[in-house]
Order: sequence, then C-alpha cells, then structure tokens
Amino acid sequence: MRPPTEAIRTLVALSFVAAASLAAAPSVHAQLNCGDTVAAGDSVTLTADVTDCSGDGLPALTVVGPGRLDLGGRQIRCTAMDPADGVRLVGSKARIENGSIRGCDTYGLELAGEGGHTVRGVHVRSTSGDGVVVASASNKIDATTSTNNTGSGFAVAGEGTKITDSVATNNSDGFSITSDGNRVQECGSTNNDQDGFSVAGSENRFKENVATTNGSDGFEVAGSDNRFKDDTAARSTAKGFSVTGNDNRIDDAKATHNATRGFEIAAASTGNRLGDVAATSNGSIGISIEGDDVRVKDCRSIKSAGDGIRVSGGTGNRIDGCLSLESGGNDVEDTDACAGADWRRNVFNTSNDACID
Repeated sequence: MRPPTEAIRTLVALSFVAAASLAAAPSVHAQLNCGDTVAAGDSVTLTADVTDCSGDGLPALTVVGPGRLDLGGRQIRCTAMDPADGVRLVGSKARIENGSIRGCDTYGLELAGEGGHTVRGVHVRSTSGDGVVVASASNKIDATTSTNNTGSGFAVAGEGTKITDSVATNNSDGFSITSDGNRVQECGSTNNDQDGFSVAGSENRFKENVATTNGSDGFEVAGSDNRFKDDTAARSTAKGFSVTGNDNRIDDAKATHNATRGFEIAAASTGNRLGDVAATSNGSIGISIEGDDVRVKDCRSIKSAGDGIRVSGGTGNRIDGCLSLESGGNDVEDTDACAGADWRRNVFNTSNDACID
C-alpha cells in the first residue's frame, strides 16, 4: 500500500533537515587573537588584522579541518622578536583563503594533519623558514604567492597535491618538490636564489609553468618518471633544464637566454625523453646529451653560444628530426664519433663528424 500524501511530505521535510545538518556552518565575522583555533566545522571571517604573534614553536593560528578561515583581506603578522610560526592547517579538509601571512618563523603556512586542505588567494612573505609547507597529502593550492622567504617558496613533501596559478619570488628555491604524484600547473618562479623548480620526487606532472631569472637552474630534475609539458625556463644563472634522474619526459618546452646550457641530460641518467623542445640564445650548449638511452625528437636549437646539439658519452641515444642553426660552435657535435648515438633526419650547417646525419 502506498503511504499517504502527508507521510510523504513529512519524509521529504525530514530529509531536508538532515541535509542541512550536514552542511558547513555559516560564516561568522569575528576577530581572532594570536594562538586561537578555528574548530572543526566552524567558518570564520576576520574583521581585523591579527598582529604581534610571538612564541617559539607556536602557531599564530590553527585551523582544524573541516573548519574554514577567510582572512577577509586581512593580515596575520608575527613579531620581529621571538616570532611565532605561521598558520597551521590540521585534521582534514581545512580551508584558508583571501589574505596574507608575514614575518613568521619556521613556516608561513603549513598544511599538516590528514590533508585534503584547500588554500586560495593567500600571500605568504618574509618567513624565516619555508613560505608554504605541504606536509600532508591530496591538498589544493590556487592563486597563492610566496615571497621573500629564507627557505623555499613552496616546500612540498606530501603526495598528490595540486598547485595552480601560484607564484614564488625571492626565496631560496621557488618550488621544492620532494614527494610523488603532485601536479603543478600555470605557476611562476622568479628571482629565487637557487632553482626555480627543484624536483626530487617522482611521477609528478608539470604543465605551462615559467621559471625566469633564477640563481641556479630553471628546472632541476633529480627524480624519476616526471612529466613536463609547455614549460619555459628563461634567463637562469645556470641551466634552463637540468635532468639527472631517470625516465623523465619533457615535451614542448622552451629554454631561452639561460647563462649556460638550455637542456642538459646528465651522465649516469637513463631513459629520458625530449620531444619538440626549443633552445634559443643560451650561453653555452643548446641541448647537451650525456646520459644513456636518451630520445630527442623534433627539437630546435638556435643561436647557442656553444654547440647547438652535443652528444658526449652515453650509449643507445637517438637524435631524430632536429634543427640546429647559427651556433657559436658546431651546430651538431658527437664527441664519440657516433659510437653511442644514432643521428637521423637532422638539419644543420656545421658538424664535427661526417657520421652525423
């Protein structure tokens, strides 16, 4: 027998009540003080800056997930003497957005606990350690900047984090990725003292990122099985892309006006791939291959101060369908008389050996 209409209405009403009870708490405009905690399930929007936070090893504020802190365009600021650490996210699925954190001690913003946190529109600066520290897994960071920190702008040790549309400027390394399975897309790393992007982890994905005027390499890749697509390294003090790990793939990338080499695949590495990359106006070799089992396809090297494309050492390498012109040295050079490399369908003017096709 079908339930009566009134019973159906009651069931529907109860279902709406249950759904409402599971929804996030409404945002409360309130003022927090140094050392306060946003509890799990609470949602707080600041009404004023939180200033003069002090205390060695103490967080300026803590957000317990799934709590939410909207900085409301305000600032969290630590004292110059005995500064506190920055804001710490713990538990799971905490959220912080829309404001700045400055002058804190060990970190500006730490994503700890179980992870799954969200950071959006937060500006971290002048931290005595790393700006943004990712210590947990599966986080999302968007439209966030990390500037003038003593350590890395973004120090990512937790796995599976996605970072988009974010910028690191005037830090040690811009982005330091030591964990696996992260995604970094449409980010910029500029004027850092060391590498723009330092990648020691594996199976990370990078797309449409730009590293400019960094004090060492634009992209330093020591990990394995990483993928890069449409990334750019320009005006690095050292190399554009430096690869010392294994089985990495770089596609559609550009290295331009770097002080030394545009792309370097280092000795003792194996299985790396370069596809449709372009090296332009670099201060030494455009594309340097020293590792084993390297595949370079459809590349371009123009106006290198040294050799355009050089293979030196290594075995099982192949350079196929590349263009190299206007080089200060040879357009193409093989230091082992093609004993370790197969050259096919390449276009160039000058070479050091007739074995090069």
